Amino acid sequence: MRRLLFSWISLPLLWPQLSLDLKPEALFRLNWGSTGNLGTAGISLQANTTAAQFELEGKGAVWVDLEPQANLLEGYLDARLEPYRVVVGKWARYSNPEDQTPFGLEGAWGIYGSYAAPEPVGYLSLEAAYLWGNRVYLGGRSGGFSAGAFLGGSGFIPRLGVEGALDTLCGGLYWQGDRGFFGNGRWAFSPQDALEGSFWWNPGRKLLLGLAYSYADGVRLGLDASFQPLGAYRVWLEIWGR
Repeated sequence: MRRLLFSWISLPLLWPQLSLDLKPEALFRLNWGSTGNLGTAGISLQANTTAAQFELEGKGAVWVDLEPQANLLEGYLDARLEPYRVVVGKWARYSNPEDQTPFGLEGAWGIYGSYAAPEPVGYLSLEAAYLWGNRVYLGGRSGGFSAGAFLGGSGFIPRLGVEGALDTLCGGLYWQGDRGFFGNGRWAFSPQDALEGSFWWNPGRKLLLGLAYSYADGVRLGLDASFQPLGAYRVWLEIWGR
């Protein structure tokens, strides 16, 4: 995958098992649409440190559109102690379209845990998480299927999902009780070019559709359309430096 301006910077630290990876990104975006024209520009930095079964990862971004913004999208410690996995920090494990930013999904603070069932069950993982705001998630996943529910805060909110890949196609489809249906897909018809689509449908409240063409992993041209709660559209062009 070609990188236009930057690439992964990998720095071995004091021990061979310990390393630091840095991934900077720069974004320039122009929007034209029924609600006016707008530009977005920003930078992000993703850092990853691994040591044996432990991984420390973070991603922060600064950008300007209507006003300057800065955010830590993710920042967590991931401990893989088979068959257990524990993640502490801000993670985009159960994100939804409202968490979307110009540089990806924003996670939620919490403590995440999972247990991978041994054979002969196999491919079954039980999950539990305590999230900021006194919310609890309980569920499980098998293969590309996941099912669970959020408890506390806003009450009982079920969530279902399916993810998968077939040759050059990949994507995910989800339903969450308070957000409706949402999903995305990607068809890579060459090593550098891809067609992407997304939608968000919360019956009676929201209907958003998006289509984008990605060229050379650095240029994206797209169209977004809103049918609910308001009718609107925008055409956009993104230029990435990675």
